[in-house]
Amino acid sequence: MRHVQKAPTLLGFKRGQVVEIQGVPSLLANQLPPGVIAETLSAAVGGAMVGGASLDGALQAVAGDVARWMLAVRAGDVRFDTSWTAGPGAIPVPGAPPVLLASAIAEVPPDELQRAWQAVASARVTARQPTDVPVERLGLEPFAMRAQRAASGQAVQALVYELSGGQADKRVQALRALDLLLRLNLVTLGA
Repeated sequence: MRHVQKAPTLLGFKRGQVVEIQGVPSLLANQLPPGVIAETLSAAVGGAMVGGASLDGALQAVAGDVARWMLAVRAGDVRFDTSWTAGPGAIPVPGAPPVLLASAIAEVPPDELQRAWQAVASARVTARQPTDVPVERLGLEPFAMRAQRAASGQAVQALVYELSGGQADKRVQALRALDLLLRLNLVTLGA
């Protein structure tokens, strides 16, 4: 069991899935009855169900909100803590965090993504191995796995070209993969 914390936010994990949320602003804000504010998983799901949502619908919506929150958190603002334990009746949010984050990154417009990565085009990309679970068990897409294996100290722009073969559509896919890997701390950028 571990959790990701960015004070005062907490994401509690059990077996690779989010089972508790505390302090995520606007969690299910568009599905809650007027005047109801929920910053915990149980309060958000309960409030959404009072508002007419099904359990599955509420959990899917929470998954989307968590994914967008994870995208908004800056790299380095999140830490892992293995001392947290889920309470009784913890309900897992559908999708492992890497999958949730990948879905949020997929919503970023390609031109915005390209501008962000152009700013670090000459930075060197180096793979990092997780200490708690093998990369293969994170649920990454094959393209992201390939990008992580290929990151060996070359410049961002050279790695993107290597991964994309110079094809524009594959370039965006390579940038999305690198963005995901950087946010998961599976690659680092250096001078």
